[in-house]
Amino acid sequence: MQHRPPQTKVYLLQNRANSFFAVGELELTDTTLLCRVTGNAGWIAKELGIPDLKERLAAGEKVVAFEFGRNA
Repeated sequence: MQHRPPQTKVYLLQNRANSFFAVGELELTDTTLLCRVTGNAGWIAKELGIPDLKERLAAGEKVVAFEFGRNA
């Protein structure tokens, strides 16, 4: 039986000066830390350079915001 890696919901803040945020999820595997955007795509679409982010999320696509190796 395969176990799913630990996941948690996160709020990605644009900066400390305002309350604009995007919703995402973090997933920790044996080799990586992965963050996917799951909602509130406004400012983060511009930051990630994905102009059709809202449409991609609506279509159920999993959009990666960042991924780091665990030893990075």
